[in-house]
Amino acid sequence: MKIKNFIIRVISILFIFLFTLTSFITLPYSTVKAEETNVQYTDVMEDLEKADNFNPEVYPLDENNYSLEFIGLSESSKKELFVYVYVPSGNEHNIQATSINISQVHKDVDFSNYFLSLVSKDGVFHKYKVEGLVVKTEPVRYYEISSIFRKFDELLDGSPFSAQNTISEVVYAVGKSYRLVDVSGDNYDVYVEDIDLITITDRYVGFMRYPDGGWFNIADGVDVHFIAFSTDLRIDSLLEADLVYTSRTFEKSSTTFTNISYGEPKKEKVTVNYKDNMTYDGSG
Repeated sequence: MKIKNFIIRVISILFIFLFTLTSFITLPYSTVKAEETNVQYTDVMEDLEKADNFNPEVYPLDENNYSLEFIGLSESSKKELFVYVYVPSGNEHNIQATSINISQVHKDVDFSNYFLSLVSKDGVFHKYKVEGLVVKTEPVRYYEISSIFRKFDELLDGSPFSAQNTISEVVYAVGKSYRLVDVSGDNYDVYVEDIDLITITDRYVGFMRYPDGGWFNIADGVDVHFIAFSTDLRIDSLLEADLVYTSRTFEKSSTTFTNISYGEPKKEKVTVNYKDNMTYDGSG
């Protein structure tokens, strides 16, 4: 089971649980080809209207609905992946998707978090490019999507539940597994499955600081971060978790902290297992 989280700014977490069959909007390969000269992409409505099962009346404007709804994906000739999102509030609150959790392996819970860049929008419909994801060359490709995120907005979402646990993103379940199969020409068939999710209902992040214990570096120590959470379904044992967080280096020139410098923020991912033991001897 997997967790998507930040050490300082906590966001909601979703787990993969079970697969069942369903149907969803599918888009053809040709809808997202970029022109070679200036990399201009087709707009969102041009793409969606080419989908056989797309009905815009199913996606009404609701200015009081601040959510996101994932509605489809497609590939480009440049090995890029695009996702299409329904934003019920339209342009009222300038809501945009910020990131998405995707695995490119079938029935595997090794998800990665990708940033989303807005390519085109028209009313309640948005088209995003998945940054950093490269489409595979295999004739059969998988995209399993657990969740999509938007930026936290205190005016829309209310105040965080504590000053120590601020929120950077708001999560929305997707729970879809896409299988793309190449056919003749530059086209592919799309098959879609549901992924049932276990949802985090409450969470708390904190840390404990252990002093180093040495005679000379009395200000040094180690911070051990923890994440506590509740879910809507029972989990008897949590065996493994993926943590995505932001880190940066910290340097000081003396024990008085007179000269301090910070490195650039860097996105990190680590997998923790229930069999792993953490030890710290504080030897100084």
